[in-house]
Order: sequence, then C-alpha cells, then structure tokens
Amino acid sequence: MMHTDDWLDDPETGPADVKEWLEHFRRESDMEHFNKLTPAESERLALLSEECGEVVQAIGKVLRHGFEGTHPGGGPTNREALERECGDVYLAIQRLISAGDIDGNGMSQAADDKAKSVVRCLHHQGHNVEVSR
Repeated sequence: MMHTDDWLDDPETGPADVKEWLEHFRRESDMEHFNKLTPAESERLALLSEECGEVVQAIGKVLRHGFEGTHPGGGPTNREALERECGDVYLAIQRLISAGDIDGNGMSQAADDKAKSVVRCLHHQGHNVEVSR
C-alpha cells in the first residue's frame, strides 16, 4: 500500500494506485473510532477542551498583569476577558449536559463535594465563604 506522499511523488503512479489508496482511505474512515465517540460527542469535547485552554490563558494574564490590566493596544480588561472565557466554558458544559454526555446533577454533586474538601487547601479564602450558584 502506497502512502499519499509516495504516490504523489512517484512518476510511475497510475489511476489504479490512486483508486487503491482511495479505497483504503474509505475503509479506514468507515471504521468505528477506537474511543467509540460519535463525531458530535467528539466535537462537544473538543469545544470544551478549547474553551478550558482559553480560560487557562486568561488566568495567566490576570496573574501576570492583574484583573484590571489590558492589552497595550486597548480592549477588555483581563477580568472581562476571564468572564467571557468562563462563560464560554459554561456554555460548553451546558451543551454536554443537554446532549446527555454528562449528568448535570452528578456535576452539581461533585461541585458540592469539592466545596467541602477544598477548604483545607485554601489559605486566603476564609472558612465561611459560601459558593453561590
């Protein structure tokens, strides 16, 4: 079986080689993916992953330049940028819940459990701070 780069560069490549490669590609693309995710599930997870990365980037800017810092050329404050990116994550999570990929009640329970357990690891948040939802 020739690889794409091989037959593109080979002057001896003929229509039969191209047909063979296309048939191989069709069989490969028809196969079930190893993770058994549908394209829609993969897309929702990719969206969440991308948005989480953007939140991490926004947090880095807040840590380096503060909440009220802005890009030298102007634009939103780092606080506003972080709010926007957190909103995008929130939307991506809502899409996962709406599609049945994750259970919203399970996620809420996990958040409640974390609120109880994280207190011992926080040094500057006070001990009686309630998390609002």
